[in-house]
Amino acid sequence: ARWGGMEGAMEAELMRHVRQIVRTSDLSKITLRMTIEMLAARMPGVELGAHKPAIRAMVDAAMRELDEDERAEEQQRRNQHEQQHKKRAENRAASTKTAAA
Repeated sequence: ARWGGMEGAMEAELMRHVRQIVRTSDLSKITLRMTIEMLAARMPGVELGAHKPAIRAMVDAAMRELDEDERAEEQQRRNQHEQQHKKRAENRAASTKTAAA
């Protein structure tokens, strides 16, 4: 029970749903938490009072994962852009040398 007090399979299922909701939603963090808490409360075996801290931790973890993924994607785009820029500069230099020769 990584998140505290929940049975493992239920915890894994809830975390899968949390990740999906966080990744596909543009709701604010507070609205996301409340929405996920309401959904989790409907799951068999989830007691909102006892599991609320675990649910909040799941939402926070899923949001951190999303932020990290978005940062990694942005860094990859920057790296690709730099590579393209470098390649163009090399091609220009090569064509200038060829034209000068």
